[in-house]
Amino acid sequence: MRYLIIGLGIYGTNLARDLTDLGNEVIGADVRSTNVEAIKDYISTAYTIDSTDPAALAVLPLKNVDLVIVAIGENFGASVRQVCRLPLYLTRQRTEAGVRRKRWTAYSICCQLLW
Repeated sequence: MRYLIIGLGIYGTNLARDLTDLGNEVIGADVRSTNVEAIKDYISTAYTIDSTDPAALAVLPLKNVDLVIVAIGENFGASVRQVCRLPLYLTRQRTEAGVRRKRWTAYSICCQLLW
């Protein structure tokens, strides 16, 4: 499987390593370049971006992954906002790529209520 992990702190880094060791392809993103530098040789691709910036999400290959994991631990509000924004970007990218819209699960409905 192909995973995208947003947030490469302690949890995100350990998860990325474990998933890579299990034979999965892992893409990572973090705002801190030190976190990205520490793991970039271990995962397939690493991005240094501020994922709380809506425009920055457009850089990530959201349409090419099987699962997106938001592992932002220091700022719970940023983590919730990211989970809420992802369906919007995924839908936009899939529609532009000609892929049929996906039906979203309960988490996106809950996020719409929180947002």
